[in-house]
Amino acid sequence: MERDDRTGWLELGGGLVAWLAAGIPWILIMAGQPELLRQPQHQAWGIGWVAFFGLLFLVEHLEHRSGSPRAALVIVGVASALALGLVSLDLSGLAGVLLVITAAQAAFLLSVRGGMVWVLAQTAAMVVLEATYRDIPLRWVIGGGMAFLGFQIFAVVTVSLARRERHAREELARVNAELVATRELLADSSRIAERVRISRELHDLLGHHLTSLSLNLEVASHLAEGKTRKHVEQARSMARLLMSDVREAVREIQEDGAVDLTGPLRSLVAGVPWPKVHFSMPEPLVSDEPERAHAVLRCVQEILTNSVRHAEAENLWIEIRRQDGELVVQARDDGRGAREIRPGGGLTGMRERLEKMQGHLSFDTAVGAGFTVEARLPLPEASV
Repeated sequence: MERDDRTGWLELGGGLVAWLAAGIPWILIMAGQPELLRQPQHQAWGIGWVAFFGLLFLVEHLEHRSGSPRAALVIVGVASALALGLVSLDLSGLAGVLLVITAAQAAFLLSVRGGMVWVLAQTAAMVVLEATYRDIPLRWVIGGGMAFLGFQIFAVVTVSLARRERHAREELARVNAELVATRELLADSSRIAERVRISRELHDLLGHHLTSLSLNLEVASHLAEGKTRKHVEQARSMARLLMSDVREAVREIQEDGAVDLTGPLRSLVAGVPWPKVHFSMPEPLVSDEPERAHAVLRCVQEILTNSVRHAEAENLWIEIRRQDGELVVQARDDGRGAREIRPGGGLTGMRERLEKMQGHLSFDTAVGAGFTVEARLPLPEASV
């Protein structure tokens, strides 16, 4: 599971407390009988205990800081083997606590089932080692193993619940960002629809009446004489001027009906806590067609959703640019990739939406090489 800084430090702090608890009895023994440090088994136990401390920090760095969960899992395996070695010596009486730490770390990197298998394997190895290398009755070996098994299962369950809660928060944040972006786009679309309605009303109603008025004034100008004719001509000129003003107003209303995608896209990207999104786009990014703007927004939304749910990526790069009369949306991640592409409902819907506007969608992937998506949408004149 990906962890934020606070979660990472809390986990590390808890691990350090458990690590100290496992070593304090040995430290007290060495403080009371320093001559024991000359014995190889005590030297080995002390070196192993300190080495476990280093592995604890290394796991945190590889998983959270460097974004290398697979390498972190290997180090957890090394730490587990080291802990089992300390258990076989068990010069502190609490070396089994170190297995609880490795169980918790493994639970962050594996599924619940994987974590449970890890715990069972550790516990079985612990029982075998204690029964083989230590002169303890088998019933005490099994009883101690069951006790530490319970602690490990508790650690796995706690971590699994924390994972589930974090994923729920991330999903809620992502969905909320989608709602905010959609609301902003809907507000712009509603504004444009209202402006179009007003412009049509102005053109159809006022335009019709002014045209009729102009024709009647022209007839009246032919029938009127003297001063009356002069006033009729003035009214006719004013009607023509008013008609020109109405047409200019309608034109300005229609030209100001562009959708600005900058805000909705920024809101959409900002609502994704993981993976880290590297986003670039021309600003402002406007479209004269709400349907085209909606297609771009939904394309970016689907890219984000797929990356969050399926890619297991640390980073996602999204670039929007104008190129050769097209608007290009290009995205790639550093996730696990796949051997083959099986488009689901999201990718299929994205392709159909683009094809309706003579657009094109392509994607590529390979195992360990991430996922790449490229959407191309033709740009009409005076559009995005």
